Amino acid sequence: MRLKNVHCAPAIADTFYSNLATGEATLDTSRAAHALHHAVQDLRRRLPLSSSLWAAYLHAGA
Repeated sequence: MRLKNVHCAPAIADTFYSNLATGEATLDTSRAAHALHHAVQDLRRRLPLSSSLWAAYLHAGA
């Protein structure tokens, strides 16, 4: 299970930062919760029966 988790982390990060990008080579950090939501949803669609790989990601903050 741990090996799968190592492979999922880069996918989460790629999707997360893609959703933070503004298109002007900058990141809009006010969209962090939205970006993480989309990253987790993407992984959840691909691995619906592996909740241990995507359920632990959460946004805590303003």
